[in-house]
Amino acid sequence: WAGIWQISSQTYICNPEQLINSGSYQDTLCAGSVLDFDFGQEDFTLTCDGTVDGNTMTVECTGSTEAFPGCTANYHYMITSTRNGGSYESTTTITTTYVGAACEGFPDSCTRSDAAGTRSDDAPETCIETPLETLPWGAVKAAWR
Repeated sequence: WAGIWQISSQTYICNPEQLINSGSYQDTLCAGSVLDFDFGQEDFTLTCDGTVDGNTMTVECTGSTEAFPGCTANYHYMITSTRNGGSYESTTTITTTYVGAACEGFPDSCTRSDAAGTRSDDAPETCIETPLETLPWGAVKAAWR
């Protein structure tokens, strides 16, 4: 999996299926990288279980955070990826449900992101776990909701 990847992705609302975002970007994955599905946010922790090997990844995560006082957001991630040589395909589905008296009228949500990548180069010798494309946290969250 380590290397520089050219990735194209599409994000959909699950039901009814509707494309909400698409694009392409380049990213670097270093050997030994930690999979951080909670994006390093201190107030948002996911518990994940699954399998990862040289060619496949199947991970299921659950977690919750206080969306606002009196309303808890519960998250369920399902991530599957398959690598074949220098290419991969991945699907991530994120379902969010809201619980609490203050959540009334706040709709649950589901998004599915499909990605396909092609390795464009090996990982650099001094591989740093920094994305080649910088995005503010709000943009990352919007892409995954």
